[in-house]
Amino acid sequence: MIRQLILKKLKDREEKNYEYVRVSELGGCPLAPALRLKGYKPRIDEKTLLTLELGNGVHLNMQDILKDELEYVEQEIYDHELKIVGHPDGVIKDTIVEFKTISPWALKKAEVLPYPHHIFQLTGYMYLLRKEKGLIVYIEKSTGEIYEYPVQLTDEDIKILKAKVNLIYVLSQQDMETLNLLDKETLDVKDWQCKYCFYKHHCPVNNKGGENIERENSAYSS
Repeated sequence: MIRQLILKKLKDREEKNYEYVRVSELGGCPLAPALRLKGYKPRIDEKTLLTLELGNGVHLNMQDILKDELEYVEQEIYDHELKIVGHPDGVIKDTIVEFKTISPWALKKAEVLPYPHHIFQLTGYMYLLRKEKGLIVYIEKSTGEIYEYPVQLTDEDIKILKAKVNLIYVLSQQDMETLNLLDKETLDVKDWQCKYCFYKHHCPVNNKGGENIERENSAYSS
């Protein structure tokens, strides 16, 4: 009963459709945000939906605890020149803070932290707010243990960031037949990213029949 009520509320919750690339999309495959910009809908299974909401709950709790210290909490910030938009977790003094939850299994398995895709996302927020310092904060789900990793924004980071945003917009203008010629190596995408991608059902790289999938199908799957 409660599970279904929660899932219904989560599925009924409307998400704003941004015309710009989201900073939260920058750490992953460039084709996923390109497909979103083309009008394709994400597909999120119920287990993932609940997992994401638990992570979101941790974010909200940390932000509430630090409400007297954090600025720019979840504020919608645009860079109209680069055409990106983001909602930073918060800023303490001159440092952008990005909270991430991590399972004990992932923490034990991880060869290196912070993850490169998390660093890339944080550099997007740092660029938006013109801050050179960032901090990725991992919160281990089972114990609440906190791990902090400082990140420094460089000119090379900005160059790479701009190149990826430009690539996303270029891909969003291509027809599906042209996108079908791409491969994971060209996109610099790992198999695990495809596994957890919300757009894999539409992806012409992951699914060669992707061009025949309807754009307006449900965003959620059971």
